[in-house]
Amino acid sequence: MFMTEETKLSQADVDQLLGFVSDDDQPIRYMQRTRDWYLGLGYGNPYRWAHFADAPFTPLRKPLKDTCVTIITTAAPYHPDKGNQGPGSTYNSAAKFFTVYSGATNIDHDLRVSHVAVDRKHTSMQDSNTWFALPMLRELARDKIIGSIAPFFYGAPTNRSQRHTIEVDAPEVLKRCRADGVEAVVLTPNCPVCHQTLSLIARYLEANGIPTVLMGCAKDIVEHCGVPRFMFSDFPLGNSAGKPHDLASQRQTLELAFKVLETAVVARTTVQSPQRWSQSHEWKLDYANIERVSPEELIRLKQEFDKGKEVAQNLRDKQLGVAEKQSAVTHTQVVDVFKDLANNPAAIKRILSNLNLAQDDETVTITALAGGVSSNIFQITTQQAQYCLKQALPQLKVAKQWLAPVDRVFAEIAWLQTAAKIAPQAVPQVLGIDQESKSFVMQYLGEEYLNWKTELLAGRLAAKVATQLGHIVGQIHSQTALKEDLAKQFANYATFYAIRLEPYLEEAARQHPELSARLKALIVRTQHNPKVLVHGDVSPKNILLGPEGPILLDAECAWYGDPAFDIAFCLNHFFLKAAHLPQAHAGLMQNAQDFLNAYLQEITWEPVPALEYRIASLLPGLMLARVDGKSPAEYLTATCGARVRKLASEFLKQDDISFSTIHTRWGQEFAQ
Repeated sequence: MFMTEETKLSQADVDQLLGFVSDDDQPIRYMQRTRDWYLGLGYGNPYRWAHFADAPFTPLRKPLKDTCVTIITTAAPYHPDKGNQGPGSTYNSAAKFFTVYSGATNIDHDLRVSHVAVDRKHTSMQDSNTWFALPMLRELARDKIIGSIAPFFYGAPTNRSQRHTIEVDAPEVLKRCRADGVEAVVLTPNCPVCHQTLSLIARYLEANGIPTVLMGCAKDIVEHCGVPRFMFSDFPLGNSAGKPHDLASQRQTLELAFKVLETAVVARTTVQSPQRWSQSHEWKLDYANIERVSPEELIRLKQEFDKGKEVAQNLRDKQLGVAEKQSAVTHTQVVDVFKDLANNPAAIKRILSNLNLAQDDETVTITALAGGVSSNIFQITTQQAQYCLKQALPQLKVAKQWLAPVDRVFAEIAWLQTAAKIAPQAVPQVLGIDQESKSFVMQYLGEEYLNWKTELLAGRLAAKVATQLGHIVGQIHSQTALKEDLAKQFANYATFYAIRLEPYLEEAARQHPELSARLKALIVRTQHNPKVLVHGDVSPKNILLGPEGPILLDAECAWYGDPAFDIAFCLNHFFLKAAHLPQAHAGLMQNAQDFLNAYLQEITWEPVPALEYRIASLLPGLMLARVDGKSPAEYLTATCGARVRKLASEFLKQDDISFSTIHTRWGQEFAQ
């Protein structure tokens, strides 16, 4: 084009002609904007952002399609009593949280963003999927892009010092990740300080062996801090997971983050999303721009901010005061506070009276019952009836320290009540609950009810019991399978980990480093197959033989999880007793086969081969755990235990192990 002085194009025209965007259309310099903003409001001492010269890096250890993933967010759970936190609401300091929290990933959550520095002018804040990507994460798990989702996501507070984040919050997040079998983490921050907080946590996780990718919108803050992997979206703050009400954008954002997680080879890898927020870049000029605010508006904003700081400080002091008091309580103090009924017959009488099971003035006989390691159990005789009272203990009666939350008693009660609707003849009736002492009263089953463990160890094998039990457990599993309401009611992940996975498989992994990867893989897999209502302790010691068949007790491990656990746990008892009793070996091995055959006939919710494989591969882990875990089988001699250990280790190393292989090899090793 021929130019004259009169026809000379403006710079904007030239940019348009060449396809350039404005020089203003670049990532916002949030650190500088924040400094200028607070100086403009009248605050001195500009904030110093975390800055590192290097960044840790942990490669992804396995293909993403086999990896267990979770999310870390800075969004807060919605509480109606804390004021407006909905779409369009302004900064709400009362909605802050100050300690790390966890949330179950198998249910939906109402998480909201009430941060002071989120862009509320150019984005609606109506679609939580733009800042909390759990629904989209489930979609990617369904499509086999990721292996599985950890049982919990985590919320990280952003109101503490950088030092507190590094020394307290980040280690707490790491501890929870390890407990839940997390193998990779996606972090989704919101406000500027959120980006710094989650950058610090990402660094800490990577330094301790967990790969991460941060999805965010504040490029300068994240890169200034230095993270291993960063997927940058040039969107207004509060949209780290994609555009609102745009599933394609949200999916592309998360998929791209996972691509960065998979392909990055060095720390400080940043990839920018190709998505644009809009054709206009005006939102970038508006955000926290002191030059676009009138003096009168500045005064109002400062007053508002000062008030919010005061509310937040009071809330912080209150929440942290409670949390610090709780964290300062030692185990000994917990036990002292616990209302132990073992030596308190007056308290037991009060419970019976409050439940209208006894009169205040009548004679009540209380007898402590033997058996079990996790509870106080009493036989109570009144003038009218006999009852059984059970109370969960905080420290189990074993040699190694084994702590468990006493609230598990309520899971047991709920399991008994649920099972009673399916197999009423197979569970005792719950007659009353005492919330304060964490105990409940149930039907007493007298001496005519024989303990199955005692019978088996004596070599008295009731052949049909194993078949009956297989059908009962199968029916309970079948009729509770894939029920969302039960999944929410029995989302007892922490309890199940504390009293089953940690003392059994995790402890065995500590004792056998060479098998640790195999055992921890079993933990992760068990945690990520929430299909049925699991009893958690289907053991002969918890089964009474009554006139109508076996009766199941002690469901305090109840959890909505993998049915393979119940079956492998019960089968393990047959195998261990067969090792202990060569003279009864054939009968016990037949019991195992009969139990499994009857159970498999009830499966309706998934393909039988898939479940059968999970049962067979979990079984040797539980075998090893009953030798080297926190609850070793007391009847195994050292010599017999060594033989069990050898075989269990052999089975654990086989990728294609089957029940028939285990059954055959066990016979070769232990049959007379």
